[in-house]
Amino acid sequence: MKPESQPDNLEQEAVSTPEPAAAKAEGTAKSGEEAAVTQFQKTPYEKPKRGLLGLFAKAHGNQALGDGQALLKDQNWVQAANAFKTALAEDSSNLDAWMGLAEAHAEMGDIKNSKLAIQYYYKALELDTFFEAAYTEVIKLYHKLGNQKGAHIERKKLQVVRTLKTNPHNPTANNNLGVIQLNQKQIDGAIASFTKAAKGEGVHSVAQLNLAKAWLQKSISLSEAEEKHKSLLRAAKEVDVFLTNNNNAEGYLLKGKIYLAHGDKKKALEFVDKAEQLDSSLKEIFNTKRAIEEALGNISEAGQAFEQYQALDKQGKKKS
Repeated sequence: MKPESQPDNLEQEAVSTPEPAAAKAEGTAKSGEEAAVTQFQKTPYEKPKRGLLGLFAKAHGNQALGDGQALLKDQNWVQAANAFKTALAEDSSNLDAWMGLAEAHAEMGDIKNSKLAIQYYYKALELDTFFEAAYTEVIKLYHKLGNQKGAHIERKKLQVVRTLKTNPHNPTANNNLGVIQLNQKQIDGAIASFTKAAKGEGVHSVAQLNLAKAWLQKSISLSEAEEKHKSLLRAAKEVDVFLTNNNNAEGYLLKGKIYLAHGDKKKALEFVDKAEQLDSSLKEIFNTKRAIEEALGNISEAGQAFEQYQALDKQGKKKS
C-alpha cells in the first residue's frame, strides 16, 4: 500500500498533542522533581589539598577535571562538583567529568542530590550507552531511594547493553533499548537505537514506527522553530516508510499526531478517522480525536470522543 503523501510544507512552529485531564495531572506530579542543569559555566572551587593535582590534570588533559578527581579523593564533594562543572563548561562531552559530577552528588547523600546524580549518570550514558559502571551506580541509587521499579528498569537496560556488546546489530535488543530510552526522555539515544533496529531483521516494522514516534517526541521537546520543523519532517518520513508495508491503525494515528503538531487539524482528523476505522479499540485514537475536535472548535464532537476514551480506559482497567 502506498502511504498518503507526507507534509512537505511543515510550518516553522509545532505544538504538542494535548493530553486528557488525568494524563495532565500525572505529568505535573512527575515534573515536580527538580531537573538537573546540564549546561554549565565555570564555577569557582577550592583547590585540592593533596599533591595529586598535577598527576590528575596531566592524565586527563583538563585542569578542572584533575582538580575534581583530587577533590573526590579528599571527600570534598561540593567543591569536587564545582570543579567538574567547570570541566564541563570547557568540554560538555567529557564522560569522566559527567561521571565525577554524578559521583560527587551521590556522595552528598540526600534525596535531592541522589536524584541529580541519577540524571548526571544519564548524561554520561548519552555519551557512551555501553558504559556499564553508570548503570550499576544508577541501580544503587534507585535502591537507596526506594525506587525498585527504577532499579528494575536499569537492570533490564544493563542486560540489553550486554547483549549489544556481543551483538551490536541485534535488532530486538536495539529496539528494546530504544523503548526504554524513549520512556526515560533520552530521545537522541532512542533515535539512534531505533535507527539501528530498523535496519535489522525481525523487528524492522516495529522499530520503524518507534523511530517515527521518537522524532515526533523530539520535535515537541525543541524550542527552536527550524529544528522543530526538521524533526517533524523526519517523523513524517519515518511513519510513511512504516505505512508503505503496514495498513496499521497505530501508524495512521501517529501520522494524525504529526499533522496536529504541524498545525493542519483537518488533515490530522482525516488520519485519526482512518485509524479508528482500522481499530476502534485503541483508546489513544479518541484521546487524540478529542484534542483535534477541541482545536477545531467542535465541542460536542470533542466531548463524544472523550467519553469513548474514558469508556475504553475503564474497560482496560477492569481487564488488568
